[in-house]
Amino acid sequence: MEERFWSKVDKKGENGCWNWMASMRENGYGQIYKDGKPAKAHRVSYELFVGKIPEGLCVLHSCDNRKCVNPAHLSVDTQKENLRQMRERYRDNTAKGDNSGSRTHPERRPRGETHCRSKLTNNDIYEVKILYGFGFTHRELGLMYNVAHSSIANILNGKSWNHL
Repeated sequence: MEERFWSKVDKKGENGCWNWMASMRENGYGQIYKDGKPAKAHRVSYELFVGKIPEGLCVLHSCDNRKCVNPAHLSVDTQKENLRQMRERYRDNTAKGDNSGSRTHPERRPRGETHCRSKLTNNDIYEVKILYGFGFTHRELGLMYNVAHSSIANILNGKSWNHL
């Protein structure tokens, strides 16, 4: 197993990330078959080189790189701690710099261009509204701004970006 594992790793220096180069899950984690079942590569790395993962604990990346299997970058902790680190490092849906607990306070959730997944800026929204007034269709605007035409419709009917 260890030999097969290493054949799928791009090991860059002792302290750097060792990226998984083989099969990947949709969520960006490496995958390897262990005992005939798919397993996350970083968890297999931890088990091979550190030890058994205690029941109910997660394997966390100190480097925030899902492809990394360097055992020096891996540790075990609770899901609660994993989520705390995720929020602290802005890997969730909160805006950068927002540690306000936006998950429990809807009025403080990031909106518009401050949302980490936003493709549009506030200026884009103003432009979309102006161009729509000049006769551009939802589809044309979607193509111009590289978003779905339904996103344009939601902007124009106030279902999204309604704070502007």
